[in-house]
Amino acid sequence: MEYCRENVVFTTNELKRMGIVEPLKFGFTVLVDEIPTYNYITEKAVFTGEIVDSKKVYNVVQLEGDELTENIAIYSKRLVMEVDEYMDFVISNKKGYETRDSIGKYLVAENPFYEECKKISLWISNCYLKLYAIEAEVKDGTREIPTVNEVLNLLPVPDFIEG
Repeated sequence: MEYCRENVVFTTNELKRMGIVEPLKFGFTVLVDEIPTYNYITEKAVFTGEIVDSKKVYNVVQLEGDELTENIAIYSKRLVMEVDEYMDFVISNKKGYETRDSIGKYLVAENPFYEECKKISLWISNCYLKLYAIEAEVKDGTREIPTVNEVLNLLPVPDFIEG
């Protein structure tokens, strides 16, 4: 824990070395380290070094260059993972297959499940196509970075589900 008096920061250890065991009794206040909310993909909070009213002051700045590119890549991987989980959920809960990958064993023309698995396979492909189109638009700067829910709502409707 850190304490503050007259906008000077002291650690607990520093105060102990000074012989101050109960800093609040000596006019110290607890230093508040409250980072403002920001878009962690495109921005970062930077401590200015200032202390005002026992609170650290932060500036929110836009990420640029490699830092922005790296954050977008990390977020893109997360989106792919979320879409994969969504597809597995839809396929397993609505159609009874184990995962989206398990339908491959039924994609044989003579199999009675062939037509259904063909539709599911096409849906999976279209989901990935939509996801990569969104990613390209974000990288081009023609689209804001969407939330996971926004991406899931933009995916094609699973038309292989009846009712």
